[in-house]
Amino acid sequence: MVPRAMPTPLHSASARHGSVLENTLRFLFGSRHPPPPPPPKHRQPTLRTSHQRPPYRRPPPPPPPALQQHHPRISWDPPPLPPRWFLPLQTSRNFTCGREAVTMSGWWGRTNNILLELVHMLAYTVSHEPPLVLVLQPRTEQLVADRFDLRAATAGWACVRSRHEWPGTPRNVTAAAALYATENGRAGHLFRSAALSQLLLRPRPALRAAVEGFERKHRLDARGYVAVHVRSLEGECVSRVRRFFRNRGGGVAVRGSSNFTAEDLCDVRPRFLRSTISLMGAQGLPVVLADDGERPELSARLRREYGALSYSGPDASFVDLLLMIRATVLVGQPASSVSGNAATVRALAGLPSNLEAEAWYAAFEAPKMANVLE
Repeated sequence: MVPRAMPTPLHSASARHGSVLENTLRFLFGSRHPPPPPPPKHRQPTLRTSHQRPPYRRPPPPPPPALQQHHPRISWDPPPLPPRWFLPLQTSRNFTCGREAVTMSGWWGRTNNILLELVHMLAYTVSHEPPLVLVLQPRTEQLVADRFDLRAATAGWACVRSRHEWPGTPRNVTAAAALYATENGRAGHLFRSAALSQLLLRPRPALRAAVEGFERKHRLDARGYVAVHVRSLEGECVSRVRRFFRNRGGGVAVRGSSNFTAEDLCDVRPRFLRSTISLMGAQGLPVVLADDGERPELSARLRREYGALSYSGPDASFVDLLLMIRATVLVGQPASSVSGNAATVRALAGLPSNLEAEAWYAAFEAPKMANVLE
């Protein structure tokens, strides 16, 4: 039943299904912004004689930037996804797990790649009819399932089991194949958006308390904040950003990118950060720094120049990712899949980032996977 070559999920979903999938996702994860206020009513001019003086009225103060009038927030625990939410509406809605199982052997990369490998394995299993059972390897279960409610995130549309819950021997798929070989254009982007939203917005109590405690400690829950992501990328940030901008769509994936160099973005130079914050209407908001700790001198400069705050407790990588997702504005790093995934979850909830999620996906992920598959 399972084809020899690893199939692409949603392989039969053509471009015409994109609108159905997108409408379903937007219905479930539509923008949480309040409706705009009604336009002011204009009074009809009245006739006034020459000897009458109009009463003096103090002009109203200029309105603050839009983001400072209201700090949009993303909520925990999104609505669950219905069965077969990723398929056309005319497809059967019945959901039953199959009798065959698959697991992932090894790993390819660090925390964020493991998240992506899990999402891609979910896409791989549900692309079969009936869906395959995904048996979690111990590393994935320890890193992800112990920190996020994976069962609630996949309830009703995917089959996930622990190793001790599956008596047989599941078929192996390598982590490299799981990471690179299961994407499919725009449908793949939307699948990733919804799956990551379901998973990352369901943290376990300890992780949820760490994020909310940091926000309360610095009063970020009331004021809002700008999350700035800094990555060294093993010293290859500049070369990766240059390659990103050469890919199709890379130039439009970053707001204001025509004004910046790769060095501006990787070094988070003032001309890049200040203009981006201003462009997104987030002037005056506190800055929260999410970094990998590989460039302490850069982190120290951002703390000195912007008073940047940073989290330094347990599970720092996951707390940083969730702070990036929950921020009022995200200033991400285009050469990092961590930034891209945070922007992807935010876009589904209608929150602004300097990365345009779908264009970023096309410029960052598609060329990388095409190179691997060739």
